[in-house]
Amino acid sequence: MKKGAAAPDTYISGMKRNSEWHGFERHVTNGTTAYYSNYYYAYLYFMDMACAINRGVSPQGYVGTVSAGCIGKCSCTVKGQCISSMRTAIQSKLRDTGLVCEDKDTGLVTRIASWSELLVGNSNNNSNKALFFYGTAIHVITDAFAHSTYYNGIRINHDSGADSVAHIPNRYKCAEYFTKRALEHILLFETGNVTDISCIMPVYDGSFKMGFLSSYVKAISLEYYNHNYTFLDRINID
Repeated sequence: MKKGAAAPDTYISGMKRNSEWHGFERHVTNGTTAYYSNYYYAYLYFMDMACAINRGVSPQGYVGTVSAGCIGKCSCTVKGQCISSMRTAIQSKLRDTGLVCEDKDTGLVTRIASWSELLVGNSNNNSNKALFFYGTAIHVITDAFAHSTYYNGIRINHDSGADSVAHIPNRYKCAEYFTKRALEHILLFETGNVTDISCIMPVYDGSFKMGFLSSYVKAISLEYYNHNYTFLDRINID
């Protein structure tokens, strides 16, 4: 699982061009927003895929059981197809034999990292492959607390301390609580749940906001949003 958590930074770097793997709120190509990148959906998709892999399903071509809509069809550059665009972007990095490895600067594919390399000494079996992608899911959602958070209306970037646990430390506390919730699913080889974000309610102190969170949750489950909009709208920024 630790290998999977580290994999996006190791093999598929580029927070903006690979937003689905790094919890970033928009997919950006050549400096231009290509589509809304629902990091909460990405977390649930990786969790769902990991659960399926444990049952013997191949990750390549996996559609999944999690559905979501577009948060802004009127302004969406892919005409409301952002979720399918996200799945396509994720799938483009997967191979039955392993994972695409990209050049850090150019984003060009340099090679395919084999499962033997990815699992590093662990048996190449379904359960270990599942744990790998569970780790990726944790990377995605914890990265969202680093890369899709705002302070005083301004997104916290790398220069202002996005990756520093000391900068707006409640981000780290919330990420820690969310990780614990994800681990509860993982121990049972379960999928994630749209309700998982509720686990941070007791510790969120209002010191930061998360980009498009209300809209991203609503796109997955309007029912859950309607029951929890007070909290979700409090932490949200558009």
